[in-house]
Amino acid sequence: MQAKTFTRWINSILYTFRGIQINNLFQDIGDGIILNQFLETLCNTEIKYNAKPRLMLQRIENINVALQFIKNSGVQLVGIGAQDITSGHPKLILGLIWTLIIRFNMSDIALDGLSAKESLLLWCRRRTNGYPHVDVSNFTSSFTDGLAFCALIASYRPNLIPFNDLVADNALENLRLAFDVAEQHLGITRLLDPEDIIEYVEEKSIMVYLAQLYHKLSVEETIVNSSVQGQEDFRETFDHFDSDKDGKLKNIDLFGALTFLGEDVTYDSAATIFEGIDTDKDGLIDFDEFKNYVVSLRS
Repeated sequence: MQAKTFTRWINSILYTFRGIQINNLFQDIGDGIILNQFLETLCNTEIKYNAKPRLMLQRIENINVALQFIKNSGVQLVGIGAQDITSGHPKLILGLIWTLIIRFNMSDIALDGLSAKESLLLWCRRRTNGYPHVDVSNFTSSFTDGLAFCALIASYRPNLIPFNDLVADNALENLRLAFDVAEQHLGITRLLDPEDIIEYVEEKSIMVYLAQLYHKLSVEETIVNSSVQGQEDFRETFDHFDSDKDGKLKNIDLFGALTFLGEDVTYDSAATIFEGIDTDKDGLIDFDEFKNYVVSLRS
């Protein structure tokens, strides 16, 4: 479960911004190319590495470049070297990805002076407080029936989740509902499969997904509360570039809108972004998909 979740997390970033994805985490980062590309995307920077490594030595050099970049970013790496990655060592590679998640995806989750993990749990408890049959005390059993996921979403967007109609015994349906709604309406990548959670719930996988929810929902709420005018600006921009006036943007419309908002995009890169944020895969971008993407850029 952890390998699948971490792979999907990486792909959610790589595919959205570069149009590429990996299939086998332990094999696909072995030459250092994907790992460096991922770090470049994650940190919005440029890293010098060998784009066509043919020899094992060149692959190791690429991995060392990536590891050094991670260390220079303030991350302490213990017990892992380039050869561990080129040889596809599962435990050490999963440990490396978890370190990246903590540093780059969770370090900004800080409530009441607590650690990221404690803050994430506190956020879950606060947002779900008062919801029937929901008592979040951990990142495992508290989420197996799906109600906690549904309550989190409903606490921000009650129109999306009919919480009072849900039953704890229908775990599979609750989980599917939460993940479907998060993907279709919030633009959150489906990092988890309901069947996996019912079979074996894994703490780190749950935390990764919850961090995605936290960033999307809490940031969205902050922007809505602190800058209503900003939301109105998004709508005005969307409507202005909606060339067919049908409430949908085509690729060329999205390119114009993002350029207008000051984003550094080309027509080709806009096409890649278009594919990544078209969550319902209807070939067009609606306002929620557009807004969620712009909010994510500014968070």
